[in-house]
Amino acid sequence: MIKKLFLTAALLMPGLAYAGTPSATLPGQIVPAGQDPTPPPQAAAAGFTTLLANFDPANSGQMCVGKNCVAASPASNWLDCSGGDASKIFHVYTGPCNAGVAVDPVTGKLSLFVKWLSSYTPGTAANAIATISGSILSMTWPQGGYTDASYRIDNSWSGNTFGGGAEAPYWWQTNTPCVIDFQLGELYPGANGVGSADSGEWCPPGGGRDGQYTWQSYAGNSLPAGWAPTALHTYGSLRTTNGSNSYMECSYVDDIFQVGAAGGCFNNYSSTNPVIHGARSFMILGIAEDTTGPSHDLTLWIPWIRVWSCATGASGECNGTTLTGTPGRGLAFWH
Repeated sequence: MIKKLFLTAALLMPGLAYAGTPSATLPGQIVPAGQDPTPPPQAAAAGFTTLLANFDPANSGQMCVGKNCVAASPASNWLDCSGGDASKIFHVYTGPCNAGVAVDPVTGKLSLFVKWLSSYTPGTAANAIATISGSILSMTWPQGGYTDASYRIDNSWSGNTFGGGAEAPYWWQTNTPCVIDFQLGELYPGANGVGSADSGEWCPPGGGRDGQYTWQSYAGNSLPAGWAPTALHTYGSLRTTNGSNSYMECSYVDDIFQVGAAGGCFNNYSSTNPVIHGARSFMILGIAEDTTGPSHDLTLWIPWIRVWSCATGASGECNGTTLTGTPGRGLAFWH
């Protein structure tokens, strides 16, 4: 995983009010304001039917945590460019505030966007929007949950291999000596447009990383026909846990289970690392940076992001007791 430009969001927001009718500039009302979408079957099978967050400019025109919503447009309703306004959902905590909400010119959908300009200084100018853990709006959910998001990048080229890749939403953990991240699907424009999803342990968080891929577009996968990072796809990540010594992690693209490098779902928990099963996760998204940086202007477009968990997931754990399936041989999850 490359160092990134980030956008994070806040899940626990009692102060937000219901926003009412969304902006008239929306391209359509697929999921009406105030009405929850249906959980994907793979989320429901694991018991994750409670919608903790629904950031949905394209459909409802709202940014919702639970039933508390604000209108997606204008972005000032939910975007904190200073990095210190705890009344907002999303926060830029480094670099220029080149993020917001606009109509994706290709899909016609009102979407979150994060933009990198080739004029930015590689490795120093980060376009980052992220959840600020510890604030009154800190976005967290338990280690058991399902996140899916629809997104694409608008450009790809050759020349800097995996450097300057665009990042999708991914999981990180709060207040732990070690963390396990979980990528929904990293998109790499500088390698002629490839992608992958993986999960890895960081111990300590700034140290080395030990991870495993759930799919790679350039290796084994079950990607939909014609997959491309510049086309809009839905990426999903399922993590289930027994609450003690196992995280089963699985990936989906367009609701298709990915049987790739890991042979399906895999157990990502090391007994040699400190116990972190009680930690909570939050979301980070944005555009990657490294020592070279993207050599072209690049925009990550995200029409919606959803976080599903169990009924007590807003503040409690969602641990399973029964393991269905066999790790490394297909679908396997705790429930």
